[in-house]
Amino acid sequence: FGSAEQLAKLNSIVHPAVKEDYLHWHEEQEGDYTILESAILFESGFDKLVDKTVAILAPTPMRIERAMKRDGATREQIEARIKAQMSDDELMRRADFAIVNFQLEDVEKDVVELNHRFKMMANE
Repeated sequence: FGSAEQLAKLNSIVHPAVKEDYLHWHEEQEGDYTILESAILFESGFDKLVDKTVAILAPTPMRIERAMKRDGATREQIEARIKAQMSDDELMRRADFAIVNFQLEDVEKDVVELNHRFKMMANE
């Protein structure tokens, strides 16, 4: 994440494989809708694969702590990842829906509401 050139090279290898895998998986699903999770949905162009986008936002300190715990990475490594991603303001501008991830109870309510809306859209 410290080298834009190396990151671009990595992305040029990883993104086509992820896209192919998602499209194959998506075709095999039978539910009302599928979800594609990506921290770099817009940067990778994967937003063009989906009908609607949802931004999941959390305060930067919370994101750093969660990622450090989840990945065993250092603060500096996580900050480099975040710096390589789109800003929250731009993400909010581009996303169709947003969930602000502070408290689990609030997130659960938002997810239930979005599930209801997406099921309605899928069956229109």
